[in-house]
Amino acid sequence: MNLIHAYNKVQRDFTLNFNRLSTGPLDFSLVWHLAIETVKQHGRGNLLAIAAGQWGNICAGQSSNKIRGCDQHGCGRYNAPRSGLTHKGVDVVCTDGSAVYAPFTGKIDKQAKPYGNGNAIDNGIQMSGEGFCIKMFYIKPIKYSGAVKKGEKIGVLLPMQSVYRGITSHVHIQNCDLTNPTSNL
Repeated sequence: MNLIHAYNKVQRDFTLNFNRLSTGPLDFSLVWHLAIETVKQHGRGNLLAIAAGQWGNICAGQSSNKIRGCDQHGCGRYNAPRSGLTHKGVDVVCTDGSAVYAPFTGKIDKQAKPYGNGNAIDNGIQMSGEGFCIKMFYIKPIKYSGAVKKGEKIGVLLPMQSVYRGITSHVHIQNCDLTNPTSNL
């Protein structure tokens, strides 16, 4: 089943059921999400990135979403070893204090803290849209809820060097379902 076929089927089925239950407008972003889920169920989950397109640039001053290499604090790639565990996100290089942008159009759902210990970089957001749900850590967000557009400033990178001296400063990006987000960058 290809994505367009899945979209058309889900749109038709969803519209019929939605119209029976509601008098409100139909949100086609939900239809896209359901179409993507339908494709995933048929073993074609890799089409997710095609459905929403490439994510936008995340950090000001960077020409692309460069993944952090290895330094004394570890490596920034997905599944890199971390104290007996694996890194379930990717670290996008960014300079402390730089503006951070929404990688896709959607909404900020809530605050998300990586540690819960209140240190200088223990802040971030969870956002969703275009079939994605991600967490972005080590940023001071402008807001903790509401709509955002791809490329819109959503915050600034917190002072990573004050907590991890010598680390390559970065925004940590992880999918809510902990799958690899690298292909979207």
